[in-house]
Amino acid sequence: DPSGEVAGGSAHTFVTQDVSGNQQATIRVRTKDAQGNYSAPVVITVTIMDVAYTVATGGVITEVGDYKVHTFTSSSSFNVSQVGTNNTIEYLLVGNGGGGGAGIGGGGGAGQYVSVASYAVSVSNYNVTIGGGGSGSSNANSYASQASSTTFGSITAVGGGGGAGWRHFNTGGNSSAMNGASGGGASGDNGTHSGGTGTHGNNGGSGGYTVSVRTSGGGGGAASAGGNAVQSNPASCGNGGAGYNNSITGSSVG
Repeated sequence: DPSGEVAGGSAHTFVTQDVSGNQQATIRVRTKDAQGNYSAPVVITVTIMDVAYTVATGGVITEVGDYKVHTFTSSSSFNVSQVGTNNTIEYLLVGNGGGGGAGIGGGGGAGQYVSVASYAVSVSNYNVTIGGGGSGSSNANSYASQASSTTFGSITAVGGGGGAGWRHFNTGGNSSAMNGASGGGASGDNGTHSGGTGTHGNNGGSGGYTVSVRTSGGGGGAASAGGNAVQSNPASCGNGGAGYNNSITGSSVG
C-alpha cells in the first residue's frame, strides 16, 4: 500500500508480490505537518532477495530459528532434495565410546569428535551409520572392545579404545586393542602400565599394582587425557577424560 499514511512513531509494512531472482523496489517517503503540508520526498531503494532454503529429510528434525536440525541416533540417510541459496550445512559427528575392562579394569576411551561449521552439499542421499559402543570385557585377562565408527557420507568418526581387564598385563599395557579415537585406560595389576594411544583424541590413563594397591586408569576423552591411577594411600582410579560441549542443537550439550 504505497499511498498509506502512518502516525508518527509507528511502523508501516509494505507487502510486495512474489519475486523470482533479486529485484529492486523504490519507496518514496515524506512527512506531513499539522497543517497537512508535505515535505520533500526521500527516495529509498531496496533490494528484495529471493532466498531459497536447502530442503532435506532424515533423522529427527527440529527447528531452531532459521535452521533445521537433523539428529541421527540410528543408521539411516540424510536426503537432500533441494540446495538453497547457501549450499552449506553444519555438522557434528561423534564416535562411540569403547568398553570398560573387567574387574579393576580401565575405562573405555571416547569416540572421535568431528565438528565442521561449513560443508557444501548437493542434491544427493548421504548415508549415516551409527556404530555401536564397545562391549565391556567379562574376562579379567582380556581387553574390552573398541567401538565401531560412525559415518556421514565419506566422513568418519572413529570409535574409542577399550579398557584393559585388571589382570591383562601385556608389556606396556597399551597394545593395539586399547588404542582408538581416544585410548582406553590401563589395568590395575602387575606393575605400572600406560593407557592406550588416542589416534584422534587423547590417551587413556595409566594404572597398575603397587604395595597391594590395584588401581586402573580412566579412558581418554575428546578434550583431555584420561586420569592416571593413584597408587598411594588414599588410592583411587583415574577419572575419565573431559569431553567437548557443542550448541549445534540450539543449546549447549556435552
